Amino acid sequence: MRWKPGTERRNVPRGSGSVLALLLWIASGSAAVGDDSPQSIAAPRFGAPARTSAASPVAGYAEIELPGSSAQRSYEFDPPGQLEWDGDWDSSSAFSPATGSSAFYELIGLPEGAIYPTYLGNPHEPRMATYGIYEQHDGVLWENSLGGRFGLFRYGRRDVPEGIQIDFVGGVKLRIDPEEKQDVRSADFRADIPISWGAGPHRWKFGYSHTSSHTGDEYLLKMPVPARVNYIRDSIVLGYSWFPIDSVRLYGQAEYAVYHSVAEPWLFQFGLDIAPAAPTGFSGVPFLTLSGQLQQELDFGGSFTAKTGWAFRGDHQSSGLLRLGLFYYNGKSPQFSFLNRHEQSIGGGMWYDF
Repeated sequence: MRWKPGTERRNVPRGSGSVLALLLWIASGSAAVGDDSPQSIAAPRFGAPARTSAASPVAGYAEIELPGSSAQRSYEFDPPGQLEWDGDWDSSSAFSPATGSSAFYELIGLPEGAIYPTYLGNPHEPRMATYGIYEQHDGVLWENSLGGRFGLFRYGRRDVPEGIQIDFVGGVKLRIDPEEKQDVRSADFRADIPISWGAGPHRWKFGYSHTSSHTGDEYLLKMPVPARVNYIRDSIVLGYSWFPIDSVRLYGQAEYAVYHSVAEPWLFQFGLDIAPAAPTGFSGVPFLTLSGQLQQELDFGGSFTAKTGWAFRGDHQSSGLLRLGLFYYNGKSPQFSFLNRHEQSIGGGMWYDF
C-alpha cells in the first residue's frame, strides 16, 4: 500500500481485525493527531468495496472521522482479518480498494492482453477470420485468415494496457475460389514485431512489419499466361491511437519500406473502431469499423472498408473480440497478388481479434 506524504505511518494490529481492536488502536494513538487532550472518536463506518480481484482480495473497509479535523482515515480488512491503513485515499495511490488493481510498474513476461491492439477494420491485420464475399466482376469468393498475436514482455501494469510492451504478430490471409474446386487464388503473409507504449487514452506503436504475397499454384496453372506478382514489403512502422472512451478508437499509421518489390516505400492507413472494451456476456453489443489505406505504388490511391454487426468479449483480461457481421469493400484488391485490380464487394462472416 502507498502512504501519502505528510502522514504518519503507524503499526497496525494483525489478527481478527475486529471493531473493538480497531477502536482501541485508534484511541491509543489519538494524541498523534491534534492536541494532547483526550478526545472522543466518532463511530466508524464500515462497508465493502465495489469490486475486488482474485489476486488482491479486499474484504471490506472502515472510515473514521477524527474530531477537530476534516480528514478521514480509511482502514482496509484484507483476509484473513489483516487490518491495514491506507491513509486518505486518492487516485494516485498505488492500490485501489475499489478495483483491487496495482499501479506499480513491473517487468512481466508473456503479459496478458495488448497495449496496442490490431486495427479491427483493416483487412490485412493478422487475426482468425472466415467470411464469404460477392465481388461484382468475379462472383463468389471465400476468404480466410489464420493468425494471432502474443506479448513477449511488458514493463508496466498488469491490470490495464499501460506501459511498454513487445509483441509478436503473424498470420496468413487466404483467398479461395469455391467455384473452382476450392482453388487457392492467393495468400498474403504477415509478420510483425511491434513495440507499443500506452498511457491513458494515448497509444503508440513502433516496429518492423513484413508483408509478402504469393499466388496460388492451381490458379497459375489455369491461367493462359501465368503471371506472378512478387509483392514484398519490409517496413518500419509508426502508429498512433487515441481512445476518447474505452470503446472508441481513432488511429493513423505510416509505414516506410526499407526493402520492397513491386511495392513502393510509403503506405498510410487510418480509421475508426467502435467496439466493446469490457465483457459483454452472451448478449453482445453492436460494433462499427471504418478503415482506409493509401499506397504509394497506387499513386496514393487505395481502399475503403466498412464493417458492422454484433461483437462479444469474454470476461478474462486476455479474451479476444469476436465479431459477427457484414462488410463493404471498395478499392484495389485486398490481396496484393492482384494489386492493380479494382474490386467492389459485399459479404459477411466472423472475425476474432486478439
